[in-house]
Amino acid sequence: MIRSLLIDDLTFAVRWSRRRRTIGISVGSGGELRVAAPVGCPQAVLEAAVRDTPAWVRKRLAEQEVRAEQIRAYEAGELFPYLGCRYPLQLVDDPELAVQLRGGRFELDRGLVHDGRAQMARLQSPTVALIEKGTLRCDEVDEPIRSRDGRR
Repeated sequence: MIRSLLIDDLTFAVRWSRRRRTIGISVGSGGELRVAAPVGCPQAVLEAAVRDTPAWVRKRLAEQEVRAEQIRAYEAGELFPYLGCRYPLQLVDDPELAVQLRGGRFELDRGLVHDGRAQMARLQSPTVALIEKGTLRCDEVDEPIRSRDGRR
């Protein structure tokens, strides 16, 4: 059984499944192309099915490129889930601040609204372990989240 399939200039990873009855084609969030096929499906049938979809595949790849290029700016008042609770975002004027959870809300410097996703990703901290153990409730968290260079 083949593991990959090259159609035109597109390479698809092939996954064989005993439970599957039809051929499925998907485009992953990173642009990876996949074909899921039932075990025993002839290679010629698989290739024919994939050859019928290049326009659809290219359209999906183009849509993902557009999505990746869009820069999303965070806005004040947006709610973010964190450790089982939802907290609103407050924009502040503090260039030293990366992101901070204080007083039941996230604080983010206005200059970082276009980099908000990376800043919010820094929220993984030792606090998670304390809350999971039950020694700290999520409404008691009031800690600055430090960036890798040591800034708050």
